[in-house]
Amino acid sequence: MPNKPETVFYGEIPVRTFAVNGKIKYAARDLCGILGYHAPHDMLNPFVKSKPEYIDAITRGGTQKLRVAERGDIEKVLD
Repeated sequence: MPNKPETVFYGEIPVRTFAVNGKIKYAARDLCGILGYHAPHDMLNPFVKSKPEYIDAITRGGTQKLRVAERGDIEKVLD
């Protein structure tokens, strides 16, 4: 079943979030621009050793697979 995002803002930049099994997950693509990365795998793979997680998300272009990251993964990138 596709997930409908909630949008939070970093300044004026929207970041899609998803509630999955009681955990908040962030659209990795949205965080890339904020952190200066070109793609989610460039941002996460050097720091996060777990298997990449993708969800079916409802977007303006229809349902798409998006890579998501939990807060702890984002903190590893920032450290």
